[in-house]
Amino acid sequence: MRVFIVDDSPIARRMLRRVLADLDDFDVVGEALSAEDCLGRVADLAPDVVVMDWQMPGMNGADATRELLARYPLMRVVGFTSSGPGESRQAFLDAGASEVFRKEHALHLRDYLGGLRLTA
Repeated sequence: MRVFIVDDSPIARRMLRRVLADLDDFDVVGEALSAEDCLGRVADLAPDVVVMDWQMPGMNGADATRELLARYPLMRVVGFTSSGPGESRQAFLDAGASEVFRKEHALHLRDYLGGLRLTA
């Protein structure tokens, strides 16, 4: 499964790469620092899943999710946020994200993506 990471924090991107390295058959095909950068690059990289941060400079993660899924309806977007369980989670889900995880629960994200591998 091809994964694209979108997060303005280099620490968060590095952590995600390490967490996803434990999964067989997963390949991180790219990273972006912003939603706008992601939208410009996913067509060439063709990821199956985009792990999307909530709060970034420019467009937020929910708006980017909505845009990605309008362009690529078969793509899965998973929200990844340091925000509390309120606004960002619901905004991601309303935009079409398949799930949302807090950054401190990155291992839950890994387990979730591992389960997608079985059904993708």
